[in-house]
Amino acid sequence: MVHRFSSFHAIFAILWLFVALLPSGCVIQDYGRTLGQSIKGDYYLQTGNHQGGLTSFREEVRQHPDSAVARYYYGRFLLQAGNVREAYDQLRSAADLAPDTADYQFWAGLAAGQNGQAKEEQRRYQAALDSDPRHLSALTYLGHSRLAANRYQEALDLYARALQIWPASPAALYNRALILNRLGRSAEEKIAWLTYMAYHPSGAKARQATDYLNALDDFTYRNHRLGARTVTIESISFVPFRAEPHPDSHESLRLIGTIARNHPEATLQILVFLKNNKDLAHHRALAIKRFLLDNTDGLTARRIGVSWFGQAQTLSVGQKKRRLDESVDFFLTEGS
Repeated sequence: MVHRFSSFHAIFAILWLFVALLPSGCVIQDYGRTLGQSIKGDYYLQTGNHQGGLTSFREEVRQHPDSAVARYYYGRFLLQAGNVREAYDQLRSAADLAPDTADYQFWAGLAAGQNGQAKEEQRRYQAALDSDPRHLSALTYLGHSRLAANRYQEALDLYARALQIWPASPAALYNRALILNRLGRSAEEKIAWLTYMAYHPSGAKARQATDYLNALDDFTYRNHRLGARTVTIESISFVPFRAEPHPDSHESLRLIGTIARNHPEATLQILVFLKNNKDLAHHRALAIKRFLLDNTDGLTARRIGVSWFGQAQTLSVGQKKRRLDESVDFFLTEGS
């Protein structure tokens, strides 16, 4: 940490020495000051020293009230400190002083939104896009605003533009699928949720996406309640006509094994369903148990229970019942 701080000050000293050696003139002096403020502001943001940035740029604004850069960084640090109203005033001033700077317009819009000024928020996002049509944050947040206003097609168009820039954008991917759900476009919705899950297969949003997929009769992913935790995994599959777990399911099974090992007072229960083939269901249950024991250090056989059924599994999904002819379920019980 000391080394990083010292390196910054060395660079900063060299910068100001370079500026001092340049021919005198207001334009050159202004450029040097602006460049120095930008380097300093980015340093404080990147190192997370927001209090240091707040103190430094408060003084910068006092000395240079017409500096858009100083007001921009001061506004950013005020926003980090939770001073939304003053942050908006500073960021708005920065955007007004340099209206063609897309970042200033975007952050002024973000602060306006947090300050409860929805129309001003959207106006600033649009101003950012007028300056830079590929400004990813402005596209995404303007999409959020359109979604909140139920202007679904406009939001879809904005998210599509954002995804052209960053195909893995979690907010754009999730909200695109959510809008398609609200519009009742189920075929497209299913593809949208699967695309989201391909990029972001874990976390709270993944659990919600899985619920939406299951409601569409797609069980590519399942949520399993394991102790106090709900875990999302790809549905377990097998080599066709055999008991052996398919290689595509190995990662999910390793995750299940790790969770079971980390609950030493619990027993992992494995339930295998296969309509009209109880014998193969039995062998599959044993194969999963064997895989978990072979691939999970510290997990013992007595902590794994198996059950098998020659019938479909019945699931409650929302207000409806779903039947899966081939399925594997997991849960934990107390005691080992």
